[in-house]
Amino acid sequence: MLDHFEHDHGLLPANMDDVRTRIDELQRVTADFYAALAQMVQSDVTNDDLFGDNRDRVIEALRQFPREYGRALRRVEAALADLRAVGHRHIVEAAVPHAGLIDIRDQQHWVDERVRRLSDLEAWFQPDGTVQRLIASATGAVYTLLVAIDRRYTARRRGSDLGVDYRTLAYSLHSQATDADARCVYAAAFGDWPAWHAVLGPNEEDVAHGTVAAAGVSRHLVEVTLREHERQGPTSGRPRKVPDTGSDRAAALAEARAEAERRRRFTALLLTKGEVGLEHFGGLDLDAAAILLQAIEVALGQLDPATGWGQGQADGASVLVRVRAGDPDRTVSVALAEGVLTGPDLRIQVTPTENVTAQRAWSVA
Repeated sequence: MLDHFEHDHGLLPANMDDVRTRIDELQRVTADFYAALAQMVQSDVTNDDLFGDNRDRVIEALRQFPREYGRALRRVEAALADLRAVGHRHIVEAAVPHAGLIDIRDQQHWVDERVRRLSDLEAWFQPDGTVQRLIASATGAVYTLLVAIDRRYTARRRGSDLGVDYRTLAYSLHSQATDADARCVYAAAFGDWPAWHAVLGPNEEDVAHGTVAAAGVSRHLVEVTLREHERQGPTSGRPRKVPDTGSDRAAALAEARAEAERRRRFTALLLTKGEVGLEHFGGLDLDAAAILLQAIEVALGQLDPATGWGQGQADGASVLVRVRAGDPDRTVSVALAEGVLTGPDLRIQVTPTENVTAQRAWSVA
């Protein structure tokens, strides 16, 4: 937008419309993320479809946000600061002659609306704005997901292991001193005990302490305490059948082994002995080249002005890519497996992430 403000005012109206699109996208992603978290907390975790859908939405948001927004966050904040320095109204007023508006009142309304949108977009990225709160809530989202998984495991475990229930009952029957006591345990376990109904209270009864259940002439006194608790699956009826997950587990293990093998292969292809140029990576296949170029893009977006170096972790290989600018007047062509790549001269160093982790651990010790 600043480039168009300096050189081509005719493109500014399209930039203003793009601001509205970005705000709508941020609102949609944020609303979907929080809606998935709310359903994860409130819904029945034993519902496979509902749980799986909400889990996938939360994981996808947590995965996409650092990739799409976190990497460019500093550049976005710097660009918004530059826009603020030039002046939102000054930029919008430069676009008015190209907006196709004749009436003065329409022009003024158009200017006010676009200035407000720029201010709204800037508010998203303030230190106390929605984006920072969304980043801070990522830890809570992971905790919510873990709690939901624990609730799901507990619910399935309670209503599925019938053998454990029978063994527990057998131990209880065996520990009774007399046959009469054993029959009482049997009757209580299988619902043959005489029903003594408590006296019903009012509809809106708030019982937050232990009370004695009134049972007519019964000699049995039961201490009852009512508390709110999360739903943990069915409390009665036929136990839920445990699905056979052996084949799914084997498939997941095979997929994990294949993924680990791919990461090792790409790591071996990308590692360098010291600092090299782009031409060092000639002949890389499509997948390895895509991993390298994506990591280089991340590193270039995080260049440190003091050192001139930027670094980024490769997505798909266990390597850390460090990049600095080479000769600005030199262009490099690299022959890859899928074609020839032409780009600026860069100095690249690729090291395994295990070395970085070990160095950090050593420095802390």
